[in-house]
Amino acid sequence: MIIGLVGIAASQPIQGRQDTRPHQEVTKQTPPTTVPPPASPTPPPCCQPTPSPNQPTPVNKANKWQEAVAPPTWSNWALVFVGIGAIVAALCTLGIIRTQTAHIARQAVSMRRQTTILRKSAEATNRSVELQSVQWVTLKNWRSRLSQPYMLNIEVDLINETSFPLTLRGTTFQVGTAKFEGALDITVVPHAVHTVGCIRQLLQEEYTDYLSDNGTTFGLRGAIRFVGVSGNKVQPFGGLVTTSFSGGTEFSSISEYEQSAKDHYGEESAN
Repeated sequence: MIIGLVGIAASQPIQGRQDTRPHQEVTKQTPPTTVPPPASPTPPPCCQPTPSPNQPTPVNKANKWQEAVAPPTWSNWALVFVGIGAIVAALCTLGIIRTQTAHIARQAVSMRRQTTILRKSAEATNRSVELQSVQWVTLKNWRSRLSQPYMLNIEVDLINETSFPLTLRGTTFQVGTAKFEGALDITVVPHAVHTVGCIRQLLQEEYTDYLSDNGTTFGLRGAIRFVGVSGNKVQPFGGLVTTSFSGGTEFSSISEYEQSAKDHYGEESAN
């Protein structure tokens, strides 16, 4: 037993030398390493805050902005700018459309006013033409003379008072039942004068009165027939004729004679 213990003791230094030798070889082959600076002491786990499971993870805003403007997002930004430009263009176009619409509305109002003015002007022109187309003649300057004993020649000036010429087709002078017709075909220009008349045979009493200063008076009715711009027309007249050899001749329009002339000649038409 003693011999065994001695053998064990003799064998332990040899193993120590064998273990040292490889360590030295490793030491010689391994280059020296730089020793890092000592790290700050880590607080014990009991002192570190424990993150809550519901607490949001903090976000680095600078990194998010860098990611937003990074080259991979440039195409998106281009689309954004294009969209903004389209919106601006649409707003400008809408403003132009509104301006044009307001201008068109003003033009429509102006056109309506002009149309109203033109319509009123046309109506006034039509009324003027209608008034001008209503032609008439005026009988002025009545006079008489004896062509022969008992034969009284009555004359009067016929005047075209309108601005259009007319064609005189005939005259009618009637005293009592005696009627004197005159067929004519004479053009009377505006404001021109044409003499018309008749010859009436006086009775003995009328002839005596005519030669006296008192003169003689008799009723006269008749009509003037002419063709104007509005077609055939008959213009009746009626009244009292007072005439004398020395005192001249006067014609007084009397309503009852005028009405009688209208009733008798008003429906006649020129031949």
